Amino acid sequence: MWLTAKVKRTDKETDETKIVEISKWTDAKYIRAIEKAPNLILMENIHPSDSIEQRDVEKKVINLLEQQFGFKLTSGSISLDNKVHIQVDAYNKNQKVFIEIYSGTGNLKPAQIKKVITDGFKLLTLQKIYMQNQDCRKIICFVDNSVLKIFQSDNWYSKAFKEFGIETIIQEISYDDRLILQNAKIRQIR
Repeated sequence: MWLTAKVKRTDKETDETKIVEISKWTDAKYIRAIEKAPNLILMENIHPSDSIEQRDVEKKVINLLEQQFGFKLTSGSISLDNKVHIQVDAYNKNQKVFIEIYSGTGNLKPAQIKKVITDGFKLLTLQKIYMQNQDCRKIICFVDNSVLKIFQSDNWYSKAFKEFGIETIIQEISYDDRLILQNAKIRQIR
């Protein structure tokens, strides 16, 4: 089973205590043994493919984008009609802005590229149906420059994004958040 825990660690030089998150694939016997450790704060067991870290970083990205744009963004489901709904990472209907956030890092597999392309199609659907073809900003926000470059290079989907007015932008995140995403990616590869 996958164990994610927070451990209190004291720096010997500064005598500063920090809580550090660790993740490890382990068995139940090991978990029972470390549950008794006084410096351990166990988190709920997380499935290896769970994207909780990405969702947490996406919330931080939304806050940073709100500061950058100067207006409030909402996350949630938008109804296209009584039967069909679209989940949107961030939007402001009054400002005519719709944003999908991709918090993946490093090299992408074909399925991850397709996920971003699907997000672009989702943004086009919002413009066509929800905004009734009104002009609006359609943005895919990345947290990793190497991933952004994939969607700004010479390939058909980058050209399609440009042709249909889908902006690709970067939102810098903290070093700690970058490490959290990288560790999550390692866990999710299993």
